[in-house]
Order: sequence, then structure tokens, then C-alpha cells
Amino acid sequence: MVAALQGTPYDTGLDLEMLARVSEYFKKISCDYEIPRDVLAVDTNVLSYQIPGGMISNLASQLAEQKATHLLKDVLAEVPKVRADLGYPPLVTPSSQIVGTQAVVNVLTGERYKMVSTEIKNYLRGLYGKPPGEINQDILKQVLKDEEPISNRPADLLEPQLEEARKEIAEYIEQEEDVLSYIIFPNVAIDFFKRRKGILPPLELKNSCNGGKAINEAKEQPGGEAIDPGLSDLQVIDESLIGSDESNIIYPA
Repeated sequence: MVAALQGTPYDTGLDLEMLARVSEYFKKISCDYEIPRDVLAVDTNVLSYQIPGGMISNLASQLAEQKATHLLKDVLAEVPKVRADLGYPPLVTPSSQIVGTQAVVNVLTGERYKMVSTEIKNYLRGLYGKPPGEINQDILKQVLKDEEPISNRPADLLEPQLEEARKEIAEYIEQEEDVLSYIIFPNVAIDFFKRRKGILPPLELKNSCNGGKAINEAKEQPGGEAIDPGLSDLQVIDESLIGSDESNIIYPA
């Protein structure tokens, strides 16, 4: 409510930063009492960090992979700074991931923009369009060096793809949607087309069959109890969906 009323005739005058400190204090105290955690599930600090709730879980996951979950608060504080440096892009896909990942890298390396992702470079080049605000010129120079950002529409740099794509997969096309699938997900689409034609074997289902028969055809055990198909262990992964490290290259700035 305090944030919602700020800048209106009903502004409470309360300090959001101070309220956040009070909230943190009582969160620690609550650990000593049997208070249901869902009662305290709303994190009002998102108002200060300017981060959507779902994005916080993604940041926590990235830090967990690096065994650095203790740095989450530092990353949350870094996100608004990175966002300001980039001209305040909206924190929605894909810009939320771009901002969040760079904040994580800045904190983990201990030096801001010492390492930058391919996406950050392309963003600063203007390949994601014009940002709402002004980009920090010091960061721009640090990352792009003498390279100049584009001043035209990024889409103007794209070559026509439809007819070329149609030629490349002519032998696989069965419907118009196949062309679009190939343009958007080329590697995945090709594997799918080959499986559809029987050129590649179908994906194997682990723990999903019983004696070569589908789960829903599995015979019941004596006594009328159905055989456990082991769905809890069912993990089917199409390796063509797994990207390589090259798709997320980290460059030293």
C-alpha cells in the first residue's frame, strides 16, 4: 500500500527502505515461533529490488548452481543497478534474464561488467531495439570498446528466410507449419522430421514399458494389483533440445 500510494495525494510518507529493514528483522524473529511460512510468503522487498517474484527464484537457482546462495541479497541489490545501466529495460522475457544473469556475474566476479554475456553485448549493440531510457555510456564503452551501436531497426538486418528454409527442408515438408518449425527451432525440427519419416528411431521411453507393452496395456499382477509402471523415474530427454555452451558464451569485457 505504501508503494501504491507514493506520489499521490494519499502518500503515507513512510520510508520503503526502513519498512524493508523492519520486515527483515521480524522474519528472523519468526523463525523462533511456530508461524506457518505461507503467512510470510509475500516478499515486499520486490518493491525495492524492482524484481518480479518469479525472477527471484531464477536468480536463486543460478546462485545455487555456483554454490553461492549466500550472495542472493547482493544480487537482488545489484539487479536495479544493472537495469539502470541498461536504460531500464522491462523485466520480462528475455530482458529479465539478461539483466538477472549479468547481476549474478557482477556479484560472483566481484567486479562489475568484468565478464559479460553474448546477450548483453547484443543488447548494447542495439539488436534488441531501443531501450526506454539512456544506457550508461561508461558501460557502453567498456563493453563495446570502439564498436558503434546500430541506429536502425534490428529487423532490417535480417535476411529473408522463408523461401530459403522451404528449399532446405523440401524433402521433409508435409504441412506449412513444418517450415515455421524449422525456422524457429532448426535442429529440433530436423530431428523431428527424420523421426516422422522413420529415418531416425523413435525416442526410447525409460521405465515406461512392461515386457515391450505400453503402460496402459500392462497385465495385472496376480491378486488384481496393477504393475507399477515406475512413472516416478520416467525421464525422457530429447538430446537435440539441449543447447551447447556456445549458445551462452561469456566474454571478458
